[in-house]
Amino acid sequence: MNTKHTVGLSSTEIAGLWATYINDSMSICLSKHFMQQSNNEDVKPIIQLTLDISQKHIEEIKNIFKKENFPIPKGFSDEDIDLSAPPLFFDLFPVSYVYGMSRLSMVNYSMLISNVAREDIRSFFSKCLTSTLDLYNTIVNVMLSKGIYDRPTMIPYPDKVEFINKKETFLSKWFE
Repeated sequence: MNTKHTVGLSSTEIAGLWATYINDSMSICLSKHFMQQSNNEDVKPIIQLTLDISQKHIEEIKNIFKKENFPIPKGFSDEDIDLSAPPLFFDLFPVSYVYGMSRLSMVNYSMLISNVAREDIRSFFSKCLTSTLDLYNTIVNVMLSKGIYDRPTMIPYPDKVEFINKKETFLSKWFE
């Protein structure tokens, strides 16, 4: 006798899917606004890619929730945006915004993958991480080409390896 054991969604899986749904529904609204307002031909493909990724996530989460007979969250919608409103930001702001959000999303998806058990949910968040990483790399390349990527501080290379040989520690001088 072959019995298949069905495991429902854990609280972490529900919370991760729910939060992703809300975040991506907001991203769709912002992407539509950015697309409507942008005149920059280098920025529009990034906005479109962001919109496509968010829409795909929403559909996949809906499918997971439907299979589980779980209510679909009420996220943000077209009712929450006014596409005729004037631009609120300078033309490269969408790139900076998507850059920041993709950085946060990569951390979030990594954390979720390490805290969910169901294979289908791990697979979903793994795909989310991969698509967000691809988006991030695209954004960084555009930012570098536009001269708006804020690189971390550069430091001079050391010319030799040094060790601290005194009994007092390196940090003890800070506490004097």
